[in-house]
Amino acid sequence: MRQYGQRHPRVNQWATCWYLVIMSDNPALDVTPSEMPRQPRATLERVTTTEALVRALTRQILDGAISGGDHLREVDLADEMGVSRQSLRTALIELVHMGLLRREAHRGVWVPRLTRGDIEDLYDIRTVIESAAIRRLTKHPERWHEVEDAIDALARLDSAAGWGAIVEADFAVHRALVATARSPRLSHAHEMLCAETRLSLVRAQHFWTAEYLAAEHRDLFQVIASGDEDAADQRLHEHLRIGLDQILADLSAS
Repeated sequence: MRQYGQRHPRVNQWATCWYLVIMSDNPALDVTPSEMPRQPRATLERVTTTEALVRALTRQILDGAISGGDHLREVDLADEMGVSRQSLRTALIELVHMGLLRREAHRGVWVPRLTRGDIEDLYDIRTVIESAAIRRLTKHPERWHEVEDAIDALARLDSAAGWGAIVEADFAVHRALVATARSPRLSHAHEMLCAETRLSLVRAQHFWTAEYLAAEHRDLFQVIASGDEDAADQRLHEHLRIGLDQILADLSAS
């Protein structure tokens, strides 16, 4: 297994650009500050160093830049990312808690490598949870927009979006689907699969695009919107099975 944390480019480099607005001597613009209309202030999301590290490393794992089986060397990685070891250690603990990393004494921290059995088991459990949710959803048309909004967000992704962003948007559709069941326990069970689900989708970047995923989910939504509980459940099973078969085929070919 290769060691991650040596000679890799820094991530999340921040740059701030300020634009100078030059006012002409047009009389219409000759107003005092008190007379000028107030412009809404842009709201910038503030994140801690640890949060920024979690996001950056999550994206690298989901993009495949850090592969399954790779170990993360704390000292080298902290140096490359320009952060303290304490901040990096806290971020790694969070990623272990999320399930995107594994940690064992005397072995360090590494990205888990999912086996064929892991992925099949994962999809079996997902199918049970999402099937229960979609059957409830067909009976509540007032909630359909929640899933449709998530699909729209997936469809709006820029063509240059990284695979990590696509995975997040894809899972957001399924998260929204389960959330419409209004069952905290169902959502909690689904969320526990989140990390391994996203890890299982790393391989899918070889054959899926945001456009394909958006179209596939829109087709699923059309069946949901028909209100036919059995048809929606069957289409969900097909949707998940297609994804599973493609991922396993790629795994076998590697």
